[in-house]
Amino acid sequence: MASDQQGPRARRTLFFLSLYLVLLGTCGTQQAAGTLSGAADRPQASAETIEATDAIRATQEVLAGAPFGRTLAGISLLLSGMLVIGALMIIVRRPTAPWWITQSAIANGLLAIAQALSQTHAIHTHRERLAELFQQVANQAATGDPAVGGTTQVWFLMIAPIPVAILEIAILTWITLRLHKPDVREALTRG
Repeated sequence: MASDQQGPRARRTLFFLSLYLVLLGTCGTQQAAGTLSGAADRPQASAETIEATDAIRATQEVLAGAPFGRTLAGISLLLSGMLVIGALMIIVRRPTAPWWITQSAIANGLLAIAQALSQTHAIHTHRERLAELFQQVANQAATGDPAVGGTTQVWFLMIAPIPVAILEIAILTWITLRLHKPDVREALTRG
C-alpha cells in the first residue's frame, strides 16, 4: 500500500518542483532584464515627498552601479533560463533532468553569492553618499509624512541582497535534494 501511494506523491512532488523552478526562473529573468535595461523600480513622488523620493532613487542608482552589475545580470538571465529549461525537462520526464537542475542550482547559488558580494562592495564603496541619502530620507520621514516609507526602505535596499541570496540557496538546495530522492527519480524515469 505504501508503494501505491508513492507514485502519485512523487508525481505531485515533480509537479511542484517544476512549478518552483519556473517561478524562480521567471523571477530571475525579469529581474535580470530590468537590470540590463536600466529600468529600476521608480518610487512615485508627491510634491511633499519629492526630496525623499529623489534620495531613494539616488540610493537605487548607487546600488545599481555595483561592480559587475550588468555582467552578473546577463549571467542571471542565462542561469534563470536554465532553471526554466530544467522545469520543462521535469514536465516531459527527461531522465537527465536531475543532472541539469543540479548544475543550474549550483550555478544559480554561486551567482546569488556573487551578486550579494557585488552589492555589499557597492555599499561599502559609497557608504558616505548612502549615509547622506539615508539622512535625507530620515529627515523627510521625521516630518510625519505617511507617504514617505522612511528609512526602512533604504535599509531594505542596502541589506536585502544577503538574506535573499541565503534564501535562494536554501530553496535551490531543497529542490535539488528532493529531486534526488529515490521515489521522485523513479517517477521521473518511469514517466
